[in-house]
Amino acid sequence: MKHRIVVLGAGYAGAYAAGNLARRLSPADTEITVVNAEPDFVQRLRLHQFAAGHEIETRKLADVFAGTPGHPGQAGRRREFA
Repeated sequence: MKHRIVVLGAGYAGAYAAGNLARRLSPADTEITVVNAEPDFVQRLRLHQFAAGHEIETRKLADVFAGTPGHPGQAGRRREFA
């Protein structure tokens, strides 16, 4: 039986949980979907710098998950960013 896991939010906890699950679970047995409002990973710890007028670097969630088993484009597991 294939398990489908949905992670709501890709902040620190959501990104960590999805990445950890992708590395630990078999792609043949699980499908992980990450749902996030934005396609970028927002480093909330740096938002004070943004508020002060500094530019902060953002990373695409696809880049954050690159290298994990089942990253988009790999067979067996799918991640969607909505």
